Amino acid sequence: MPKSIVLAVLVAVVAIVGITIAQTTQPATESAADSPAAEAPTTQPAAEAAGETVAEAAAEAKPESKFTAKQDASYALGVMIGFSAMRQQMPVYMDLDEEHLQAGLSDIINDKELRIENQQIMAALQGYLMKWITETTEKNKAEGEKFFAKNGKRAGVITTESGLQYEVVKEGAGATPKPTDIVTVNYKGTLLSGEVFDSSERHGAPAEFPINQVITGWTEGLQLMKEGGKIKLYVPGKLAYAERPDRPGGPFATLIFEVELLKVAAAPPAPATLPFPAQP
Repeated sequence: MPKSIVLAVLVAVVAIVGITIAQTTQPATESAADSPAAEAPTTQPAAEAAGETVAEAAAEAKPESKFTAKQDASYALGVMIGFSAMRQQMPVYMDLDEEHLQAGLSDIINDKELRIENQQIMAALQGYLMKWITETTEKNKAEGEKFFAKNGKRAGVITTESGLQYEVVKEGAGATPKPTDIVTVNYKGTLLSGEVFDSSERHGAPAEFPINQVITGWTEGLQLMKEGGKIKLYVPGKLAYAERPDRPGGPFATLIFEVELLKVAAAPPAPATLPFPAQP
């Protein structure tokens, strides 16, 4: 493959990743500017205050590295390519062969003859992806069925009509959220393997969201709580991310959440709708 095509591919990947990173670092909504944190005075970057150029500031801020600039740049590009591939094209939890993944990247960068034809590339990816989705779906459903049959027999575990299982860790004494309410929670999510895939601690602060805009298992489970309470939710795949292959554990994975309900608040009223003016 010509070097020009290789460079074009790499530039496109960098552009895609740049857009993705920019989107993920923006506030979730414009209303974030109205939060108490927005009232705090912001400080100017040191470079602006001192009249320095951006390049000078970047040079000063760059942490020391035991690698050369070329090695750091090469590694950074590898990270960006991997980020793009895993986050935008292939499910994060899909099992891949790292040795052959690196070999494919190396052959492209070094302009070597590829061991598969160009027209076979997407076929190889799509074929294996469909195989992985089918096998993972069957595996996750079987493991989930076995888990819930056993877990439902434990003392203190309650199974709802939907199949959600939960156990109360601590009773709350405050309000019970309604479907339209906004809640503030601390949480930790794990797979059946015990792997932690997400938590409010990782994000550095409790999460706040309308309970009707999360997975079905959370929407149901939160309405079983009172403010100040703690609960453990055992969410079947059908009440979590269902068939989506790009979510924790893959399609129909059973998810376990430890949830602490810190606050319940009513959603702000919708803006009034003005009637159409009368026709003259």
